[in-house]
Order: sequence, then C-alpha cells, then structure tokens
Amino acid sequence: MNANGEKSNNRNTFAIQILKLINRPDFFLRNFLCHFSCRQANVGIVCFLFLVFLDGFSQTHPIKKIKYFDANKLVISEIYYVNEKDGVTKTGPFTAFYSGGKTKTKGAYLNNLPVGVWERYFENGALKSSYNYEKGTLEGLGKLFFENGKRAQIGFFKNNIEDSIWTFFYESGKIKSKGPYKAGYQQGKWTYFHEDSTLKATALIYNGRGHYTEFFSNNVVRMEGVIENGLSDSIWKYYYENGRVKAVGQERAGERDGFWRFYHANGKVSTEGHFAKNQKLGHWKYFHENGILSSEGTLENDEKEGVWKFFMPSGALMGQGVFSKGSGDYQEFYDNGKIKLKGKISNNNYEGPWTFYFEDGGLEGECKYAAGFGQYTGYYENGSIKMKGQMHNGQKVGSWDLLGKDNKLIGHYKTFYDIVEVPEVVKIKIRNDSLVMKPRNFSRPEYNFSGKRLRHYISKVNELKGFIVSCNPFAVALTSFPIGIEYFFQDRLGFELMFTFFRQPFFANHAEELENKRVYSLGNSIDFRQKLYSADHGSGNLYVGQELRFTNFSHKLLVIESTDSSSISRNYEGKETKIELSILVGNRFFQYYNKHNSFTLDLYTGIGFGYRFSNFPEPLLIFNRLKTNILTIPFRLGFNFGFFF
Repeated sequence: MNANGEKSNNRNTFAIQILKLINRPDFFLRNFLCHFSCRQANVGIVCFLFLVFLDGFSQTHPIKKIKYFDANKLVISEIYYVNEKDGVTKTGPFTAFYSGGKTKTKGAYLNNLPVGVWERYFENGALKSSYNYEKGTLEGLGKLFFENGKRAQIGFFKNNIEDSIWTFFYESGKIKSKGPYKAGYQQGKWTYFHEDSTLKATALIYNGRGHYTEFFSNNVVRMEGVIENGLSDSIWKYYYENGRVKAVGQERAGERDGFWRFYHANGKVSTEGHFAKNQKLGHWKYFHENGILSSEGTLENDEKEGVWKFFMPSGALMGQGVFSKGSGDYQEFYDNGKIKLKGKISNNNYEGPWTFYFEDGGLEGECKYAAGFGQYTGYYENGSIKMKGQMHNGQKVGSWDLLGKDNKLIGHYKTFYDIVEVPEVVKIKIRNDSLVMKPRNFSRPEYNFSGKRLRHYISKVNELKGFIVSCNPFAVALTSFPIGIEYFFQDRLGFELMFTFFRQPFFANHAEELENKRVYSLGNSIDFRQKLYSADHGSGNLYVGQELRFTNFSHKLLVIESTDSSSISRNYEGKETKIELSILVGNRFFQYYNKHNSFTLDLYTGIGFGYRFSNFPEPLLIFNRLKTNILTIPFRLGFNFGFFF
C-alpha cells in the first residue's frame, strides 16, 4: 500500500528502481559489467540483483496520480507517478487516454524527463508514432505511421535531431522519398518517387542546401532549382512536357519573390511581372499566343489596381477599366471611339447592370449580373426585343430565344455572344511542395527599411492623363469670370492654373462717363492649385488641395458736388493687392463622351488666410465700405464646368 492507500505494482516498482540505479551518478555497475568475461556474467548479474534489492530499502516509492476529464472523476485522462518526497517530479510509467477511454500516449518518466520508448496512438487504437528517449532527448530509431497502420516515415535521431538515413512513405506504403540527414540537415543524394514507384525527382544536398530536379513520367525535366532546408530558393525553372520553358523566376524560403516570366507552349512570353511573398505586385503584362500584348496594369496583392488596358490579338485596343482592390468600371470601344459596352467588374466577375451599344450609340442590349451570371435582353435598332438568354461574364450560355421585329418567337439557339470576354489574371500554379519533407525553416526574416511615399505621387501603369479646360459662365452674376486649365492624373493628382477676371458692375463700360457716387472695380487673380484625388467609385473623384492666390484690384469713384451756380467733379482711385493661401476640399465628376474625352463638373469649398496691401482715399471707404484689414480670411465656394481631352 502507498501513501494514498493504493496498491503498488511490485513489478513496476522493481523496474523503476533499476532505472534509477543505472542513472545515479555514484552507480558503477554499468562499467563494472562491461569488464566481465562470459564466464563472469552470472556473478555480475547476481551482484546487480543484490544491489537493486538493497537499493529498494533505501529509496522512496513513487505515488500514483490520476487526472480526469470531468469533475465527477469518471473519465480518466492521465495516469502517472511522482516522487514521494516532493509530490511533483514525474518518475515512472505514464499513460494518457482519449475521452473515449482508448490509450493516447504511453511511456515513462525519470526525474521529469521522458525515457525509453514512447508510443502515441490514433483514436482508433492504431499506432501513430514510436520514438526512443534518453534523458529527455530523442535518440535512436523513430517511426511515424498513417492511421491505416502503414509507415509514414522512419529514421534515426541523434541528440534530438535527425541523423542517418530517413525514408518517407505514401499512405499506400510505397516509398515517397529517401536520403541521409546529418545534424538535422538533408545531406547527400535524395531520391523522390511517384506513388507508382517511378522516379519523380532527385536532389544533391550539402548542409541542407542543394539542387533539386523533378521529372515528368517521360523523364523530361519538369522543374529545377535550389532548395534550402526543404524550401525552394534562388532561381527556379519550370518546363512543359515538350521540354520548352514554362516559367522562370526567383523564389525565397519557398515563396515566389522577385521577377517572374511565364511562357506559352509555343515559346512566346505569356506573362511577366514581380512577386512579393507569393503575391503579384506592381506592373504586370499579359500576352496573346502570337506575342501581342493582351493586357497590362498594376496589381497589388493579386488584385487589379488603377487603370488596366485590354487589347485584341491584332494589337488594337479592346477596352479599359479602372480598378480598386480588384473591382472597378470596365468599358469597350468601337474604332471610332464610341462606347461599345460598359459595366462593373468585381473579383473577376461581372456585377450589376451592363449596357451594350450599337456603333451609332443606340441601345443594343442590357444585362444585370450577379456573381458573373445575368439575364440578357438584346434589341433591334427600332427598340423591339431581338433575343433573350443567360450570360456568364460576357459569354452566352444555355438556350437562347430569338424574336422577330414583330416580337414573335422565331426559334431557339445556342451560341456565343460576339463580344470578347475581359481577359482575367491567369493564376498559373506550377509549384510543387512535395520536396518539403519537414516544416523546418531556420532562416530569420529580413527587415527592409523603406521610405513610404504617398500613392498620389507614384505613377501608375496606363493611368489616364490629360488636360481639363474649365470655366463658370454663371459667375458673372457675382461680378467675376473664372477660366482655368488643369493637368490631371486619373485617381491621384491634379495641377491647376486658374485666371479670374473681376468687373463691378460686370457689363458696364468703365472707360466711358461714370455714374455719380458709384464705385467701379476692375481686377484679376491668378490661382495655383494642387489636388490629391481619391479613386472614383461611382460618386466622383473626391480631393483635398491647396491654393495660392494673387489678386489685384483697382477702384474708381466719381463724386459730383453741385452748387447753385456750378458743379464740381472729383475722381478718386484706389489700389488693392492680396496674397492668400487656402485649403480646399472638392469633388470632380466625369461624364465620358468617348474613350478619349469627357465632360467634368468640379465642386469645391475651402478656407484660408492672407495679407492685404491697400491704398484707398477716404471717399472710397465711405461710399463702398471697402475692407482695409491687413490680414484676410478668405472663404472659397464655387463650381466649374470642364472638358477633359
């Protein structure tokens, strides 16, 4: 009986005493027995058993501990033993269970360290792994199994890391790969196999780094490159089965990182661009099989960003779209610049209403999409319905109804709509991770210090650039007429120069005879504006900006004083100059006329501060109440109509 009133297993206690004796620093029996001859072996065994017997009187007995899954202590989770002196240090057999009662783990501890063979099991009772420990360290043979009982891997450990020959298996039991480890690194020649036991790949590795070559079933090279610690690294090449190059690019720590170029089976370039940690980033180009550019634009995290242009195999422009995080507006045009179709794309699917036009601008068809599918209705030139059917991302699918101009059904047919589908980003998956035998990666990630720039000052591929000429004829009601020109970079930046002419009264002839006691004002201003635009998501291009304005005014006043016998005329003139800096917020709306031109409306407001230089005679101040403050606080509110070209 132990301290808890439980019966101890004498055989287990005896074995534990042996383990403890062998591992005691003052126990010399191991070396002593090694020097016995075969004739002396019996004497050595007797001595050994005698010492164990004596040691049993001097050692404390382990205490059995039980853990449960439930508070009622009905379902056991673990059974183990602890040292009697401290009640904490694990010493002796250890068994863990699944909640269903089957064994999960089985082994033994000595002074809190696993020793001997440890076995782990699947919940169905099949052996999962078998590893040998010496003083808590993996040593010797190690095995891992599939749930069907077949071996998954087998090899040797030395000082807790892989060493010597290791073999990996498919679940069918066939060899997947085999080769040597040294000090935890793959070392020497490794061979990889298909599940039918035919050769898949070979690798020659030194200190965990080497060259990997994989083959097709006809022994033609499929891919090749450098691996380090089981992960692809450096330049990698991929091939078609005919031996032609399929892709070439940089990999780092198992991920595409750097410039990549992909090829069609005929040897022509199909795609090129940069990756950053397996994500497409920056300028990407796609090509038709004849080598002509198919589409190009900017990608961020594998999603279209900014302006994308799409081209026919002939090289002619097919259409263009403006995207944000993979979603945006798409348009196609006829050769004369008229819109052929327009709609929205979201995550490579057509979404919402799409409109199709005849070359003369008349309505040709309509389709409302949801997740790429939609019901299309086509029209004759006179507006009567011509056809009905379902479309999937620009292509006809299923059965379609064809109607005559009298709206009577002519028949049914299956075909494809004659528009060209928007090319999508082709995701070519050619990496093969079977060479990664274990999830080992000892490399430390690099930290890149890079200065960040506002996106507004970073040019984009295919971005729409041009001039906007603007004015506001309604401003004459407020005694001014503005006219300006802006150099516009779509969705990011604008530089505007604005001239404003002031006349009060606006339509009066200031050179002829002036009215008595009426102030006439003439002036002009020149504004320099910089605008930072947001992307247009259907509600215009919102922007914030700054404005520097220089303004000059001249004021005239005629005063006629009459007496009984005569009249006296006096002319007064004053000058005014202002320098002002303002912050603006606004929104510019676009209505496209064709693929090159559009009308715009710019709404803005703002506030600022400035300095006034003035020289006014007293009568001017009396009759017109002109401001003479040195500091000014201008308030901006206005709108302009423009034309983009």
